[in-house]
Amino acid sequence: MNIKAAIDCVRFPTVLPNAAGLINGVLLAAAEGSLDPLTGLLVVLTGCLVSNLSSVADELGDFLHGNDTADYEVSSLAPKHPLAKGRLTVPQVKGILLTFLVLSCAVGLLTVRRAFGTLFAPLPLAMIGLGALCIAGALRYTLGKNPYGYRGLGDPAVFILCGPILVFGAYFACKGGTPPFDWRVILPAISHGIFISVMLNINNIRDIEKDRATRKTIAIRLGERRARIYGVTLIALSMTAPLIYTLVFPTFTPLNLLYLLSYPFFILAQYGTLRYRGAKINLCFAFNVTGALLFGILHGLGYYLPTVL
Repeated sequence: MNIKAAIDCVRFPTVLPNAAGLINGVLLAAAEGSLDPLTGLLVVLTGCLVSNLSSVADELGDFLHGNDTADYEVSSLAPKHPLAKGRLTVPQVKGILLTFLVLSCAVGLLTVRRAFGTLFAPLPLAMIGLGALCIAGALRYTLGKNPYGYRGLGDPAVFILCGPILVFGAYFACKGGTPPFDWRVILPAISHGIFISVMLNINNIRDIEKDRATRKTIAIRLGERRARIYGVTLIALSMTAPLIYTLVFPTFTPLNLLYLLSYPFFILAQYGTLRYRGAKINLCFAFNVTGALLFGILHGLGYYLPTVL
């Protein structure tokens, strides 16, 4: 197997924003004194494996539905599509997919066992069910006869899976299901979900003409101009939620505002989304990825550091 092609298929860079969201949830739990380093590590590892599973499933599904072709290459920043370009075969990609599926399940069960002390109780069983939902969501985005990503449901699904479930799920697991829970954590979780959804919207705007024959994304349903406005509006809302979280947090230190350092990247991304066409819009995607990565880490650190300094 071509290792470089396999790495392109897995799309490791796209896992970074999701990893940052998981780290955010882990650090917010740590700020409350609930930090078992091994549990935190396993939580992040599980989420990263599921994210990579999603990337491989997306590669396979788009190829099988004829959405990825060998001649489509908008930019060096865009996905390489090694399957469509003949650098990998369908059986090889299915093998990679199965590997990540097995690893996701195995590490996920180990995480639940470490976090809750057992697999056979209501809370750990609920977490296992939630993990199964995430895996099913990763697979069904482009795979199967009627993938939800081809019916304009990708944005809301990504928002839920990569926002409330990802961030709050990491927080909940690190607390081992032990109250009290700070339900305000849902605010930065919502923001992170929107950041990831906007990344998807940028990709869909870039591919709007290519996608018309095989899928109905929100960008296609709205039209290019309104899809750009839709993305900017979402970012404006997502940048507001963490500020509300800061305002309602019981204590305040300037470190709580560390996440504001990520905001210029979102502003640059949406400025470019309104202006750029074609390959240039991949720069907007890169800015948005950087912003989501910084936000997840800095937001968590902003609340954890005051507890240890």
